[in-house]
Amino acid sequence: MIRIHVDYQYNGFIWNADDWNELRCHHRIVGNLVGTRSSAAKNAKVLALPCQLLPEEVTLLVKLNICKLVKMKQEPWSDLKEKYDSYKEEIMKEQDVAFKKGKEKKIYKMIDNIVKNKEASAKNGENIDRNQILQEELAKLEPLSADHILVQRFLEDPWQENEELDSRLWTYPVSRRDKLKYSIFKDLWSRKYFITNGTKFGGDYLVYCGDPSKFHAQFIVICKDQKDTFQASELAMYSRIGTNVKKTVVIASCDTAGQVIYQSLSWADLVT
Repeated sequence: MIRIHVDYQYNGFIWNADDWNELRCHHRIVGNLVGTRSSAAKNAKVLALPCQLLPEEVTLLVKLNICKLVKMKQEPWSDLKEKYDSYKEEIMKEQDVAFKKGKEKKIYKMIDNIVKNKEASAKNGENIDRNQILQEELAKLEPLSADHILVQRFLEDPWQENEELDSRLWTYPVSRRDKLKYSIFKDLWSRKYFITNGTKFGGDYLVYCGDPSKFHAQFIVICKDQKDTFQASELAMYSRIGTNVKKTVVIASCDTAGQVIYQSLSWADLVT
């Protein structure tokens, strides 16, 4: 089962690339990539895992039994530091052994030439001991310096341990507004749409007919309680936004029976 990592503020994250791909391809859950690639750390536009999920997405996935909630176990800093220092020392020893083996191979390949050079420069037929020369050359090898140690860049915590959370601890939706948004999100998802956060266009959701990597959003959905009122200026603003970005603005609400109702707005309708 796919694991959603929940932090202490109850934000849900997907850290595993295969899980993220499965949610997107098989369950139409997009989320929002909030990390950066280690190879492009200076380029903020190149996003990577983790993927932060909307609270509506987390609730839906847990209720459908597609995902389970987990939380990272917290270890004392002193224990983590001890683990890291021990691991670093082990890596340095392994690299030093590999470095010496590489140097030894080169010496063994060159030993005949070294002996010949020694014999050529020897005085009065001095006897050259090949084995002694070999040992002298090997003795010259120095440990690998700290400046030449390869540093491993961790992409995730190698000692991370998770504990499964009771799904009842995830309390969203709580408020009337949250319940309204969740009902609308669930209804749109059940209609086979892809859904993302719509705040950048002044709405609650952006709705796509296919994967957002291949399609532009078709609808800007604004969630409104049936008892909410609109100012004429608000209607004009929403309609003009939709016209400018070539998307249909949809006002979504729930009736007394909990049925989701959709009403579309267009600038042409308002000015005629």
